[in-house]
Amino acid sequence: MIYPTLFPYGIGGLENRGRKAALSFKRHVKHLLTLHDSRFQEHYSFPFTVFNILQRRAILLHTSLKVKRSNFKKVAASFASVSPEVLQSVSEQIGKGTYSFHTPEERQALDLMKEVKLITSNVPASSSSKLVMRNEIKALIIEKGLPSFYLTINPADVYNPLVRLLAGAEIDIDNLSDHQMSNYWDQSNLVAKNPAVAAKFFNIVLKAFISAILGYDPKGKNAGGGILGVVSAYYGCVEQGWSGL
Repeated sequence: MIYPTLFPYGIGGLENRGRKAALSFKRHVKHLLTLHDSRFQEHYSFPFTVFNILQRRAILLHTSLKVKRSNFKKVAASFASVSPEVLQSVSEQIGKGTYSFHTPEERQALDLMKEVKLITSNVPASSSSKLVMRNEIKALIIEKGLPSFYLTINPADVYNPLVRLLAGAEIDIDNLSDHQMSNYWDQSNLVAKNPAVAAKFFNIVLKAFISAILGYDPKGKNAGGGILGVVSAYYGCVEQGWSGL
């Protein structure tokens, strides 16, 4: 078992087939990262390793191939004739920046790779997922019209005392004294040590913005709306740096 410091008794690991009730990998990871015991959140590699595994699985499950209809029969025949070993060899050479293909099989594999495009729309942070978001925005504009406001929100996780509260600090966030106010250096170290807390803070702030400021209510029960009036629709996406919306 990897991570013996996180699972010192050798039990409770991910995807344990001996578990009475089935528990998915993603749900188990979410549970571990929300425990009061913060050793999973603060581990130097565990959160990044499990995220990498989840993303790789998403790629394998949601990746499909796209080809022009006119070339379908030709591409299908090429798939049947080209071996996986040749495709692997060609992809490795391309990755190294070498393009010396001598055998007919390698040239056929190269032509096949040019004809086929990968589609990974359901994989977070992929280029295809960004294209899907653009199409959704265009569709929303067609239905609702052009946006009235463009906003960028950057929650200050290195200053807000809520981050310390989420990290387990025993503070009264409504009655903070001067010496309890967040110190930039200390809180920056806290966020760097425990990125899961920063993610929770980001989620709380954005949900509060949507419900309190926008007053968005898809069920139509909030007739008054928010400070911007009645919001018929909104669209938000996280910036590449994962720190703004």
